[in-house]
Amino acid sequence: MFGAILGGVLGGLGQAKASSDAKKISRETLAQQKAQQDKVWGAVDPYMGAGGRALGRLEDPNAFTASPGYDFRLNQGIQGVAQSKAVNGLLRSGGALKAVNDYAQNTASDEYNRWFAQQQAIAGMGLQGAGIGAGVANANSAAIAADGTNRANAGFAGANAWGQIAGQVGGAFDRMSSYG
Repeated sequence: MFGAILGGVLGGLGQAKASSDAKKISRETLAQQKAQQDKVWGAVDPYMGAGGRALGRLEDPNAFTASPGYDFRLNQGIQGVAQSKAVNGLLRSGGALKAVNDYAQNTASDEYNRWFAQQQAIAGMGLQGAGIGAGVANANSAAIAADGTNRANAGFAGANAWGQIAGQVGGAFDRMSSYG
């Protein structure tokens, strides 16, 4: 009879200890998950910022013509056409003006396509960074949900353990009282 009481008490204490350990491990896991999430957001933040700035440039029609690549290429090309026509004595001819105009239009078109592709690529890096951060946030949410479930299960296990102890003790007293 006392063996049953002692067994119930020790079993309940063991389950209560396991419940406490499970809660502690769950808290530690959650803290590690949060630390990882903070690291990832810190790592992808520059890419998201660059992507946001690239989107801003794509929305601003003046951003392209203000880019140093366009301005340099246009000026160098026009200067080259002008020098070529000047050497041949055709600087003020209609052909020279047409050559400059054609060069400027072709350069603008080519350079705009190149610039637009660059801005899209940078914006894409920002989007990818946000996707990585969102994936980690989802994993962290899953860890929080699992933590809640683990804590609830540990709490139930502890309550069941104490219930078993009480049942064993109560049963032992019932048996003792039946002996008269």
